Amino acid sequence: MKKILLSLAMVVVALAANATTEDITAKFTYTWNSAESLTNNEDGSITFNAVSWGGLAAWLATDEGKCDWSAWKKVVFEFAEPTTVNTQILVGEASAWGDVGITSLECSFEGKDMSAIDQIALQASAATTITITRIYLSDGEGEEEAAVKTAVLDNGSTHALPAGDWGWDGSWLARDVTAFNAIIFEISSVTGLGQVTLQGIDKNGEEVSHQIEISTATTYVVDIEDWQTLNQYAYQNINVSSEEVDVPDGETTIVVKQVFLTSETVDEYVISNTHIYAIGNLDGCNGWDPSDGSLQLAYDEEEGVFKGTISVQDNWEGNGWFAFSCKLGENSEDWTTFNAARLSVTSDYGTLNETATLVTGEDQSFKLPAGIYSVTINPFLMTIIITTASENAIASTPAISAAPAAYYSISGARLAAPQKGVNVVKMSNGQVKKVFIK
Repeated sequence: MKKILLSLAMVVVALAANATTEDITAKFTYTWNSAESLTNNEDGSITFNAVSWGGLAAWLATDEGKCDWSAWKKVVFEFAEPTTVNTQILVGEASAWGDVGITSLECSFEGKDMSAIDQIALQASAATTITITRIYLSDGEGEEEAAVKTAVLDNGSTHALPAGDWGWDGSWLARDVTAFNAIIFEISSVTGLGQVTLQGIDKNGEEVSHQIEISTATTYVVDIEDWQTLNQYAYQNINVSSEEVDVPDGETTIVVKQVFLTSETVDEYVISNTHIYAIGNLDGCNGWDPSDGSLQLAYDEEEGVFKGTISVQDNWEGNGWFAFSCKLGENSEDWTTFNAARLSVTSDYGTLNETATLVTGEDQSFKLPAGIYSVTINPFLMTIIITTASENAIASTPAISAAPAAYYSISGARLAAPQKGVNVVKMSNGQVKKVFIK
């Protein structure tokens, strides 16, 4: 499933007002390995220069004996930036493992005897620098659950796939993904034409796989809601010039910014991270201002598309011109941000009721006569349909009965026939909708 220039909103565990906590950051005063160091910063945070499996530690025992933490339910470490290596908390009988890319790590005391604790430590799996903003104990009362759980699988890599080789540049994971609903591929650049193949086991114990065509630098989202295990994902070269070519006859290089798992469903991810704005000669807009007065299209979760009604004006210079983007600039002069996420078609939009393929990052606008129009943008197939709205003074186009013309998986792969689960169906009239088949 394809998304357009998305950004992940990291959500940290929030504490309700009635939760009891105790800050213990200042208790961390030494390291387990002499090659490590710590710095106490003015804002109360700690910068920990770690080595592999050393430890940032706090000694808790006193002359009166060991520390009793029986009244507490967990300890939480909060980090200033997402971690770049795996981390681990060790305290008495309790421990907790942290994946790469987290901004907080908590260790639960449930079922553990925490009545006699002498020390606690945070370990890193490899040499790194971690800034810890806060370490605290919590009784767990009245806490809100983390809205989003994420786990980073790749913090940046390059995959060079030579001509003549289909490629299988990946690694074995065999990871339990039942806590996650989607996997996100943020691609920085692509030369040639590539593909990501995912393989795993679903919750019924059956083998499953998905293929994503990687053709442009954007963000790709794959639905793994029904997966139990993600065995592996691999980058492949599918850069061929014609159907007669048996092997790729061109090179492909895929530069990855990040790959991560999220507990958000695909629709939740789209709703929370994608917003499509319209600006220009439209009623309700402050003209060509990429930071203020824009219209926002609403996401239709049932159909999996963004929809909105725009009213094109014809009363000032720039008649009929307008533009869409996924991001707004910080101010009226910040066109760099807006244009980097601008949604365009390969030529000026002219024919209504026909599906046009969108591209991103092209400094190009749409032009229509004055009137009211309905807009539908599909973020999975990267298509746009503009139709004359019924409110328009111009007679609207009569409805035409439509039949399914093509089927796609939720990851964007073309299907020969509908399959169980969510199907993206392209109708004969150009409209696209999502259909769930049991």
